[in-house]
Amino acid sequence: QVPGMPVEEVEEGEEAVDPMDCWRTRLVGDPVSYTTAEGSSSPGVVAVESLRWPGAATIAQQSSGVLSNVYVGYGVRKGQPSLLPVEGPSVVMVEAADIEEQPEPFPAEGDEVVGADGDEDEE
Repeated sequence: QVPGMPVEEVEEGEEAVDPMDCWRTRLVGDPVSYTTAEGSSSPGVVAVESLRWPGAATIAQQSSGVLSNVYVGYGVRKGQPSLLPVEGPSVVMVEAADIEEQPEPFPAEGDEVVGADGDEDEE
């Protein structure tokens, strides 16, 4: 139950979800605060990741308080079937037959002229 929110009744066939079970919180980096000439700073970053929407996260830098929201995913809730096809690629087509090479219609001077039968023609 979220404080300050009205109690929602669970309908038949649904299960109650604890809102805190939908998030994973991690401290990444060095959590120690360092004192510098500009003041205290900490290189640690707090990451809050959604378990309901895989790929959604909020990241906060401890010392500056800068927040960043990011979503890198497929736009599908966890457990929801994807709209993308799941079968593999179709059968690979048979390769086309090799094209028979034709003589150059306007050969440059000095080029050998080869006839259709493969013999060199003399000009």
